[in-house]
Amino acid sequence: MDTHEIKKWAIIIGPVVGILLALYLFSRTQRGAEDVQAAMLGSPDEVACRRGDPNACMRFGMQVRIGRGVPKDATKAFVSFQAACGLGMQEACAEEALAFSKGEGTAPDLTKAALLFESACNGGIPRACRQLGDAKRDGRGTKYDEVAASTLYAKACDAGDQGGCVEVGREISAKDKTKAFELFKAACTAGEAKGCFYVALAHRDGKGTPANANKAGEALHKACEGNEALACTELGKAYVAGSGVVQSREKAAQYYLNACKGDDAEGCYLLSKELEAKTIQPASVGTLGSAEELKAKACKGGIALACK
Repeated sequence: MDTHEIKKWAIIIGPVVGILLALYLFSRTQRGAEDVQAAMLGSPDEVACRRGDPNACMRFGMQVRIGRGVPKDATKAFVSFQAACGLGMQEACAEEALAFSKGEGTAPDLTKAALLFESACNGGIPRACRQLGDAKRDGRGTKYDEVAASTLYAKACDAGDQGGCVEVGREISAKDKTKAFELFKAACTAGEAKGCFYVALAHRDGKGTPANANKAGEALHKACEGNEALACTELGKAYVAGSGVVQSREKAAQYYLNACKGDDAEGCYLLSKELEAKTIQPASVGTLGSAEELKAKACKGGIALACK
């Protein structure tokens, strides 16, 4: 290419390169301004939520609920779920319902919770069908209806909600222990802690499967690790008895502690007994309180022995 052609292409390309460079610098400036705005107004998802993005509201709600990368804030989580639900996201309606049912970030309102669970269930959220089933089974925020609860559990299970399958298993366990065990086992394999708990009980009692203390112990460990408080209490008992695990009062006390933290009344009572026996030190129990305070909590939770 001769000197003349080089000059010609320089005249043609020069302005184009200049425009592209200007656009690039402008975009960087705009992104910088947006980053500053996001830092001032909140995280990118929080800003997007304020602009009406339901997916961003849902993400931000989950982040602040558990404190993932941001401070925990139950109220912000509730408001975010409520916003996403209002924008038509049924998964967020299920989270809003859960907040109303537990009183997390808002005042408890079981009636609103039941209505939102129903909306989410009808909107294709399987776990909401199971949660609505729980409400109808217990008459919480809605009329007691055992038949409707069974139908909802079956609907949830058919749609792949393993918690719903556990409830179906519980309902049929008296008539078909083997089928119930199969449902519990499938749920446990899928990571449903409550399913693992019922697998453990089946192995312990030989219902629907041969009795096997070791397998019962394994399933209890899995369920307790999945934050199933009842399983932690039963695992503590297993360590006291040395059933399927190596006997250890110290480990039993730790599992009772986990159970009590999960609000299992029997776990709190058994933990109080271990405190009295000095198997566990008060410092380990922390804010849960003294042996007497634990007994009071257990008594309030329906453990008659703790009331004496």
